[in-house]
Amino acid sequence: MKNAFKVVLLTCLLIPTLAFAAGIQVYPSRMDFELKPGQQDAKFLTISNPTSDIQLFEVRAEGFSQLIRIEPASFTLESGEKKNVQISVKSPLSGQTIAAELTLTGKPLTENSLSIGAGVKIPVIINSQESEGVSKNKPAILALMILVFIGLLYYSNKRDKLNK
Repeated sequence: MKNAFKVVLLTCLLIPTLAFAAGIQVYPSRMDFELKPGQQDAKFLTISNPTSDIQLFEVRAEGFSQLIRIEPASFTLESGEKKNVQISVKSPLSGQTIAAELTLTGKPLTENSLSIGAGVKIPVIINSQESEGVSKNKPAILALMILVFIGLLYYSNKRDKLNK
């Protein structure tokens, strides 16, 4: 019984000194873009290193990566240091809403092989609005279609009466 207690006590004392967890602080936790077709926009992601280690950070887009550019995509930060990363997006086709993610990973640059990295996923929503010209014309186009339909019904009804 005493040996088991010693093993448990020794294990509890050694575990905190063996694992070095990396940390990541990022703002904002979500990115929303409202664009018109053909438009581009850029926002900044602020990344901080809250740990006491120097860390290597990498940012990559997952899903629709052809619409998202990250600058810089890889960098190192000293303890307590911050960096702004520019996230540029291109508009998808008109009227589409795209959901993608940015994956941010941080790994300490220490000699200790037991260092643990950390990761964060940041949702990116890209909403492509229709151009104003098309949406302003929708009521007029709808009214024209209704008038043509009524005209066809009237012509068809008059034709039927003449044939009788």
